[in-house]
Amino acid sequence: RDLLLFVAGINLGIRVQDLLNLKLEDVYDVELNTVKEFLIIKDGVNDKKNYFYINEQVRKVLIEYIKQYDLKPSDFLFKSKKNDLPITRQQAYRIINGAAKEIGLEENIGMHTEHQDIIGKLEFCLETPPVTILYPHLSATLILQHIVKVIASLTQDIL
Repeated sequence: RDLLLFVAGINLGIRVQDLLNLKLEDVYDVELNTVKEFLIIKDGVNDKKNYFYINEQVRKVLIEYIKQYDLKPSDFLFKSKKNDLPITRQQAYRIINGAAKEIGLEENIGMHTEHQDIIGKLEFCLETPPVTILYPHLSATLILQHIVKVIASLTQDIL
């Protein structure tokens, strides 16, 4: 759940409340057994439909998440461990901020941090001597994938 929150938060570009209120049926076609190509969110003011592409990074994590949990189409993707409601904005902030601190990002990182800002900070971490010395044989992409896996395991420890 927490890895999906991180990956979807960076890649989808939707508001936090929209992200937290996503249900399985919003991103996954149960009949076709496949991830939808686009997430459709209606604007609350004028009911205008907004389309958000679900890229490969989100697809991979989403498929693994679906395999791991027995979700019904009406289940929230980011369901609280205490009840059937989605996690709160505060819990989402704690998850993301805690993971960022664990990989050495000192300033507060929350759900409203710009996507490019997060990516820039992670790229900075990849370019710092400790990471490149420890993993000189790996590409930046592989190191970033490793960091995302570490974040996922760390966020489970935080909860």
